[in-house]
Amino acid sequence: MASLGRVLRVDRPSAGLVALTLRTAGRTEVLVLGSHPGAFGAGFVDTRPRGAPADAFAQGLRRRLLGADTLRVELVDGVVFISFLRAEGAEGADGADGADGSETDTAEHDAGPTARDPHVGPDTWLVASRAAGALWLRTAERVVLATHPHEPCPSPPTNEDDARLSRAELVVAGPALVRAAAAELLDSGQRAISLALSRAVKRLSRKRDAILADAHRADSAPTLRLDADLLLAHHNDVARQADGTGWVDVTDWSLAPPGPRRIALGRGETPAARASRLYHQARRMERGARIAEERWTLAEEQLEQVRALAARCAAVTTRRELDEVEQAGLALGLRELDDAARPARRQQAGTKGRSSDKRGGKDAHRSPFRRFVSSDGHPIWVGRSARDNDALTLHHAKPHHLWLHVEGRAGSHVIVPLARGAVASSALLVDAAQLAAHFSDARDEALVEVIHAERRHVVKPRGFPAGAVRVDRRKTLLLRQEPARLAALLAAELRI
Repeated sequence: MASLGRVLRVDRPSAGLVALTLRTAGRTEVLVLGSHPGAFGAGFVDTRPRGAPADAFAQGLRRRLLGADTLRVELVDGVVFISFLRAEGAEGADGADGADGSETDTAEHDAGPTARDPHVGPDTWLVASRAAGALWLRTAERVVLATHPHEPCPSPPTNEDDARLSRAELVVAGPALVRAAAAELLDSGQRAISLALSRAVKRLSRKRDAILADAHRADSAPTLRLDADLLLAHHNDVARQADGTGWVDVTDWSLAPPGPRRIALGRGETPAARASRLYHQARRMERGARIAEERWTLAEEQLEQVRALAARCAAVTTRRELDEVEQAGLALGLRELDDAARPARRQQAGTKGRSSDKRGGKDAHRSPFRRFVSSDGHPIWVGRSARDNDALTLHHAKPHHLWLHVEGRAGSHVIVPLARGAVASSALLVDAAQLAAHFSDARDEALVEVIHAERRHVVKPRGFPAGAVRVDRRKTLLLRQEPARLAALLAAELRI
């Protein structure tokens, strides 16, 4: 029984694709197996497909298949069977694959005739089903591994089944299978990110509309001023009830034709006090309308950025382009992309993060943040870089500290170390917001939206790049940058 090759390496680049690196007759080739309906089959390719790190299923395949002889590939009723004859003790051969997934030379040495009798049939099968979209590793007695545990694993073909795929068929099918798997992976990622961007567009549209509603509240300011004027003009015409509440009957000359109108007073409230309150409400509405107009402009710009990103996502043709769209969305602070983060990216980011924290030398003792002092003498911490932002927010800041960042722009995390239960004063909040705006991409803009929240509401989901976080229970401050105030803050930096 001729062998297709000895298994040197096992990878699972995507959920529906397994790649087996085989060594035979002095050459190395890759046998790929696809289980998804859109990328189903088996074939040979020259280059190992790249993709996600090894998950539990891939690691289980490595433990059981490294060093095994690959005997044949068969296709029976929409099910592919790759049969193997394993070396003795292969079940526990964990050490055959290095910790970093690198290839080893141990699988290339031929075993003796006792370990591998060419006349002995297969003892293990890697199975892929088009209908179930599932993968299994089984022996003649039982299923060892399964991607879909609740799906029944098909039985291996009998010797009478004439379903063996020839090498020529496998060579032809391999490249098309890899292309189909890559297209399927791109399509699923594109759909997930498009959905996340669509949700972001809806959220930002609601935000923009809410700001517009705030602006329209100022339409009632003239009526409030008119009521205040009428109260002052009729301050001697107060009628009271026994409970202390009252009213003033006035003639409203703004009506056509002019007519009587009654303005209510609270318990013990005088017309002058009521008029003062109405004037104050009118001023707040008018001031809020001016700010709302500026906030609406910023919200509209953010909405257009996300819409443009959604258009880019719809037009991507490669995985690299899709990754660029995702990174751009995370840089804008779109929390909707958290659900679209792919497990492979999450695992890779987690691995990189753990290894990078072990840096030694000079950087190991370097502070990840700069220290400033506010106008009222309170410390303010500002992250130095994206990686330092993570260190500042996740390791140095306490849950009750105040966290600030410019809305939708790249920039430093800012922490105000408050005492438990304390609230930042208006001056301290504005000082911290000034520093957040200065150490961001919005430093040259006159108006900047700065979000702030307690540190306990700032989380970093797995897979987010350095410096990117998700913020819940946020509040927004519309900051008008003050150069003189900023200069004083920069001059008060504590250099340690």
